[in-house]
Amino acid sequence: MSGSDQFTVGVMGAGLIGLYLGGALQLAGHKVTYFGRERMERALTEAGGLEIDGRRIERRELDYQLVGPSLEGADYTELDVVLVALKVGHIEEMVCPKFGKNALFVSLCNGVQAVRLLQDKLPGHEVVGGMVSFNVIMEGGSLWKASSNGPVVIESHPKTAKLDEAFLKARVPCKLSDNVTSVLWSKLVFNMNNAVHALHGGSLKKELAQRPLRLIIAAAQREALRVCAAEGVQTVKLIPLPMSLVPLLFEMPDFVVNCINSRKIDERSSSSMYEDLSRGAPTEVDYLSGFICQRAAKHGIPVPVNTALTALVKEAEAKRCSPHHSSRELHAKIHEISGWEPSWGSTYCTVM
Repeated sequence: MSGSDQFTVGVMGAGLIGLYLGGALQLAGHKVTYFGRERMERALTEAGGLEIDGRRIERRELDYQLVGPSLEGADYTELDVVLVALKVGHIEEMVCPKFGKNALFVSLCNGVQAVRLLQDKLPGHEVVGGMVSFNVIMEGGSLWKASSNGPVVIESHPKTAKLDEAFLKARVPCKLSDNVTSVLWSKLVFNMNNAVHALHGGSLKKELAQRPLRLIIAAAQREALRVCAAEGVQTVKLIPLPMSLVPLLFEMPDFVVNCINSRKIDERSSSSMYEDLSRGAPTEVDYLSGFICQRAAKHGIPVPVNTALTALVKEAEAKRCSPHHSSRELHAKIHEISGWEPSWGSTYCTVM
């Protein structure tokens, strides 16, 4: 990475997260090249540009390159850092231009497998792990905003100190971590909600306002925590609460959780898995709930909730849409597949 305060950035996977982070860095004065698909380029062109938290970038100022065969081998050796915000399943098929040997790749993908997959895809390049702990929404075609709280977390590395400073100057909260593996596993535990939200649909905030749905999430998280322990992974705090107590938070009465969410989650927040199902696209379930099932099988750990959730998301993928199950329907479906019963005695009085 060059010695100046400004550097050149590539964003591989310029979707919601990629455009938000790249746009923030561009507004802070860094040169950014976005690599993405035609669907997003069309949205940017129709909107005339990109607006991030009230700050505008005109379309002509966006260096947006379409991913495709023509990108293979194109010269982008000037890039200092490449933020990878792809779907994990797209890494192996990623079309790569020619990168400089000193370029640093930062994985911001879901799950815990992305760093290894990127290292296999980019032999000879340095790859560090990271994660984004907030959601991004698009309003009116061009207004992009963070819709929940939290920082970008990046693996500590000699080359990432400057990136940390750049994000902070770009008004994006950022932290460096000496234990990014534990961070990624802890985010994976949180992401056990993705399958539940994908199957229920609608607003993430409204989903989390329903205790019957949160009981499913809590059970899936406890299964994931048991897998973490079997893998020898010590989870870390992503919120002011140990990960071991997060399922207990989800099990709390509605008024407790709603009080917290009213300040932290935008009414329009959604999950990427639900968005994928809504577009009839493949999801990342194999790298989230499905990955927990895979590692649990290795250790002989029963994970009935994640097993059922993975199967139900696969079924929805085949139908190319979310089933929009109510909490009662989702409980019944999980019980039918795995025999799981929630350990609670309340009624469905909070079902929407």
